[in-house]
Amino acid sequence: MGRIKYFLILICMSLLVGGCAFTKMETARQLDGGEAVFSGSLDWPGVGPVPRASAGVAYGLGGGGDMSAHIGTTVFSGNAGVGGRVYLSERFNLGLQADAMTILTDFGMPEIRRREAAIISAVPRLTTAVKDGEFLYGGLQANVFNGVERVHEGGVNAEFLGVAFGAIVGVDYDFRDNPLGIQAELIIYPAGLDEGGRPTIIGQQQTIPAVAQFNVGLNYRRPPAP
Repeated sequence: MGRIKYFLILICMSLLVGGCAFTKMETARQLDGGEAVFSGSLDWPGVGPVPRASAGVAYGLGGGGDMSAHIGTTVFSGNAGVGGRVYLSERFNLGLQADAMTILTDFGMPEIRRREAAIISAVPRLTTAVKDGEFLYGGLQANVFNGVERVHEGGVNAEFLGVAFGAIVGVDYDFRDNPLGIQAELIIYPAGLDEGGRPTIIGQQQTIPAVAQFNVGLNYRRPPAP
C-alpha cells in the first residue's frame, strides 16, 4: 500500500502550503423545491501553485433538502463528487459530500502509473444557513480520507488514510435583484486522526498535510419553474 501514500504525498505537497482541496464549496442558502444553483470556483491549495477549478450544481428537493454534483481539475489532477443536504431548521444545514480524486499525468515518473490510484473522501458538514439580507455563515466539517489502488494481479486495495477536522467561516452574498452571487469560504484544519486512528496535529501528518483551504467563486440561482 506504499504507492497510495506516495501518490497522495506527491499530488498534495504544495509549494506554498501543504495539501490539496477535497471539499467543494456549496451555497449556505437553503433552496426551494425545484430551485437550482450553478456554481464555479477556484480552490486553494490545488497542486503546487495551481488552484483547482471547480464547477457544480445543486437542486432543491423541497421538503427541506437538496442534492448536488460537482467536478474539478488542476490540470495535473481531476476530481468528481456528489452531495446532499438536510435542512435541520431555518438556521442549520447538515450535509454530506463524497469525492474521488486521481492523477491525470504521471509527472514524467513511470513509477507513478496513471489512473491506478485515487483518494476517496467523505465530508460531513454542519453550517449555519444564510437568509435574505444576510451574508455570513460558519460551521464544522470532517474530511475522512481513504486510498484506493488497482493492482495488476486483479482486484482493488483500499487503505484508511486519516481524518481532518475543520472549522468553516464564509461569505455568501447575493446581488440585489440579480441571480448572480459571490461566495468565499475558508476552512481551517487544526487537528485530525492519522491512519492508525491516533490524534494528530495537521501538518505533522505526512499523508494529510493541509492546514487550510480557501475557496472563492460565483453562484447563479435559477428559481423554480412556474
